[in-house]
Amino acid sequence: MTGSSSARRTLASAATPLAFGIAFVLLWEFVVRWRGIKQYILPKPSAIWHEAVSNFGFLRSAAAVSGLNALVGLICGVLLGCLVAMIASRFKLLAEIVTPLSAAISAIPIVVIVSILNNMFRIGSEVPRRLMVTIVVVRAHYYYLAALLFPLVALVYRYLLYGASRIRLALLAFPVSG
Repeated sequence: MTGSSSARRTLASAATPLAFGIAFVLLWEFVVRWRGIKQYILPKPSAIWHEAVSNFGFLRSAAAVSGLNALVGLICGVLLGCLVAMIASRFKLLAEIVTPLSAAISAIPIVVIVSILNNMFRIGSEVPRRLMVTIVVVRAHYYYLAALLFPLVALVYRYLLYGASRIRLALLAFPVSG
């Protein structure tokens, strides 16, 4: 009984957005045909579907390249962001250099960074796309990890300076609620 009511609830929660999406596509098709809108201004959904089906191999290979670019950029960004945040939390001078630089990079619109990277590398290169994902991920990870690591490292150094044992340090770093 619980399984069927859960499935029914899931189906009911998906029915409204699905019905809205189908109605929207049907209305779009109707308006484009009724008003005689040129295909280069607003193509019909049926024309888009036809092109997607006829170019499926190309779309699949383009999606694979995009997915690989995103994965490589994500992995590089996470590793680089964690590394920079950990090193910056250890060395105050580096933190004072990296934090404003990260804020400055965050203030630059992504469109500008992408155009600069595209001009730096040859046409068709995957490097600018991967670098862009890396930059976005590093910006996010640096801020979050810096906010987490700076106080934690300062706390650990303070307690090590005052001669805390490793057990007290572990209890301090990982408090148990209770």
